[in-house]
Amino acid sequence: NGFGGKLDDGESFRECAIRELYEESGLQGNPEDLECVAAFDFQFPFDESLTHVSYVYFLRTFTGTVEETDEMEPHWLEPNQIPYEHMWDGDRRWLPMLLEGKKLKGPIVFGRDNNMVDKMDLTT
Repeated sequence: NGFGGKLDDGESFRECAIRELYEESGLQGNPEDLECVAAFDFQFPFDESLTHVSYVYFLRTFTGTVEETDEMEPHWLEPNQIPYEHMWDGDRRWLPMLLEGKKLKGPIVFGRDNNMVDKMDLTT
């Protein structure tokens, strides 16, 4: 999975993305340089406590060196090396579309097991 996490009090989504990037990789960036490429409404009808909105950003300009952290051992991959078979069900469905340059928004509804996607209604 990519870098990410929950908002701290008083933090914007962009500020959160930059903070999480640093905490999980050692890389630094500016919130203004983030490109919002997706807005998802993750719905878990069988466990509403898991339901949340999530934004996906691309950052093409950053500084620092990738470092292993307590949360992650990040490394670069070529697009054809991405291990989709090890990703969450929803992620392996939408990430290829983002990498093709599409911007997405909409609901992703999970089934009874809270792992497999039951329905996606994404628009570009």
